[in-house]
Amino acid sequence: MNQIVQQGEAIPFVIVGIVFLIGIVWLLRVTLYGARSLGQVALPPKPYKRVLLPAAAEMKYTPAAVSLACSLAGGGQPGSVLLTYIIEVPRSLAPDAPMPEEEAEASRVLMRAAEAVKRCGGRPIMQVRKSRQAVEETLRAIRDEKADLLVLMVPPDPQDPNTPQPFVTLTSELARRAPCEVVLARAA
Repeated sequence: MNQIVQQGEAIPFVIVGIVFLIGIVWLLRVTLYGARSLGQVALPPKPYKRVLLPAAAEMKYTPAAVSLACSLAGGGQPGSVLLTYIIEVPRSLAPDAPMPEEEAEASRVLMRAAEAVKRCGGRPIMQVRKSRQAVEETLRAIRDEKADLLVLMVPPDPQDPNTPQPFVTLTSELARRAPCEVVLARAA
């Protein structure tokens, strides 16, 4: 009789052991096969209606940045890419002083970028803004235009002495202070 009770006491331990083994096998299956299938899942990109792509004298548009802005604008539907060129006005000039050379360069840069946006299927919106500080004017453009996303060009190597310092400063300040989401595109 005493042996039967001892055998009866072993039954719950056996059941717990079997359940434990089944659980381990199930976890391994999910881990091995589930992880493989999760890698194939592609989530649709968030649709951004208005993507702002700034440029300045030190920071021109790159094909990679324009292509990235186009692909993120609209999420499959034609979205707007706000091509904004900031002309920094020196303190020696009035804020609204004519700067024909800089304005002509801004126009050329914007036209080339607008053509690239059209080829991608996006809607380019071009604007030239003048300001004493490019960072502040870009932040103002984001708010004024209600941009959902800011695409910034990042220098290939910010530590490289040949990289213009204003380019590095402008990019890092905008990435830190932008009131919207920011995507970085490495300049080639």
